[in-house]
Amino acid sequence: MLASTSSFSSAAAADMIKTRTYDREASKKVLVVCDDVSKLSQLEYLFGGNNGLGPGSRVIVTTRDKQVLIQYGIDLIYEMEELDDDESIKLFCQRAFKSNHPIEFHQLKLSQMVLSFANGNPLAIKVIGSSLCGKTQSYQESEAKKLKQVPKPDIQKLLKWSFDGLECEEKEMFLDIACFFKGEDRDFVTRIMEACYLSAYSRIENLIDKSLIYVSENEIKMHDLLQQMGWDIVYNESPSEPERRSRLWIPDDIYDVLIENSGTKKLKGMLLDMSRIPKLELKAEAFVKMRKLKFLKFYLPSTFGRVQMKPKILLPQGLLSLSLPNELRYLYWEGYPLKTLPTSFDPRNLVDLDMRDSNVKQLWEGKQEKDHFQYD
Repeated sequence: MLASTSSFSSAAAADMIKTRTYDREASKKVLVVCDDVSKLSQLEYLFGGNNGLGPGSRVIVTTRDKQVLIQYGIDLIYEMEELDDDESIKLFCQRAFKSNHPIEFHQLKLSQMVLSFANGNPLAIKVIGSSLCGKTQSYQESEAKKLKQVPKPDIQKLLKWSFDGLECEEKEMFLDIACFFKGEDRDFVTRIMEACYLSAYSRIENLIDKSLIYVSENEIKMHDLLQQMGWDIVYNESPSEPERRSRLWIPDDIYDVLIENSGTKKLKGMLLDMSRIPKLELKAEAFVKMRKLKFLKFYLPSTFGRVQMKPKILLPQGLLSLSLPNELRYLYWEGYPLKTLPTSFDPRNLVDLDMRDSNVKQLWEGKQEKDHFQYD
């Protein structure tokens, strides 16, 4: 017997399932599959505290939230893994070409293009493969090239199910991770999040349980498709005006906002790869309007040559004129050109400061409480 989440949307449907399962099949061995369960109450209503199934019966429950299984007392939990290369190619070919493997060279090439984007995600492979089935070779190759920039709406809609079910602060944390903290140390991310949100540790656990992020070698990880979904959510806050988005990570957008002094209090974070912009001279008021900015990271990638490195971001008007937002929790400024932080900056909210390869000799003038943050 197969039961989907929609079956539990009405008591009548659930009663029908219970009647058929317990009354008519009580003496029989049955297999019950409950697909996409999202609430503990759904399992409690269907099965209660008693096992009225026949001897040898099995119940399979699928969910995006592991806590539902744990709370009900299910201890045999299997976490789905990404498909390997052979499985991915087989699934894609079945959907796109109605075969188990590429028959022609262009099919192999197309498979490789799509699978490099899908990263073993069976949902993505199915949706993309089905959308390419029966199309011309030129159309298929053109669509595959666009995947990185414009994910298929059906994929986004499916992936967004779990996101839409999050609490408000969990949504904010998911977007922070997608835009700024993917690949970072879990303890570091937790420390930063605890300074911004209530119960950040447990909320990170919830994101893990809902399969929106995962931890590998104590680093926060996220599937590329889920990160792309997060980027799209933020981008769609204001497609034509980057300064009105909550988060910025695209170098050209950040460059334009800084050089035009167009930042707003909407901005929560900024992540800038300085190797991808020309030299930038900041004006004194560059951050004045960004009063709610919590994350600021100006960095160079590890592959960037650092021999005789010169600062990419200049402060020609000097220390006294620059204003940094007092809401900052995380400040990372590689190659910071001055010898101390701005005198007007109040670091009371700061929990992590990284000024590597900078000219800093003294963090600030006068005495400041600094036990609450980490300086690298």
